[in-house]
Amino acid sequence: MTRHIPSSIDNLVFDMGGILIPITMERCFNAFRALGFKDIANYVNAYYKDGLFQELELGNITADVFCDNVLKHCQPGTTHPDILQAWNAFIEPIPERKLATILQLRKRYRIFLLSNTNIIHWQFELETAFCRNGRSIHDLFEKTYLSFERHSTKPDLQMFEELIEETHVEPAKTLFIDDAQLNCEAAEKCGMQSFFDPTTDQWETLFAQTDEN
Repeated sequence: MTRHIPSSIDNLVFDMGGILIPITMERCFNAFRALGFKDIANYVNAYYKDGLFQELELGNITADVFCDNVLKHCQPGTTHPDILQAWNAFIEPIPERKLATILQLRKRYRIFLLSNTNIIHWQFELETAFCRNGRSIHDLFEKTYLSFERHSTKPDLQMFEELIEETHVEPAKTLFIDDAQLNCEAAEKCGMQSFFDPTTDQWETLFAQTDEN
């Protein structure tokens, strides 16, 4: 896994949650527990989802089906909007500096987004994170690869392989940035280079150092 940006890199592939968008799982857990879903932590964490949550991430069920089933874990009187609010609670605002960095990097690289996410989070992120100050998601990324649309989640290789095939990038000239080591290893199996960033902010320093050089 690289610790610098080789001059041969032409393409950047970013993860979303943890790399671009800060996440706070405990706030999500507390919101669900307040609705009566006491064992929520058994179903989801920052890197893993199970049951309904995984099915939503894979795009195998709709948001309404998801909410209907989550209601079974919640106290009487809970509504679909309550569940949506709780599920979105772990998403924090994306720092404006990260969006500005992406826009600057687009002048030099082809840039893609490749993320495990679901329709509920994606709609919320489009409304609150990416599409502000007159921007659209297309200003930031050439193309997005999302698990609920592709019916595959990292670290499975499918999304990586589809990105390579559809965009015609050279894997060896492509850098994947993620906060999960298993996902970085998956990218490398497809021939990409990777940058593992568990701090979620180190990648910004990486590019700042590149600019200085």
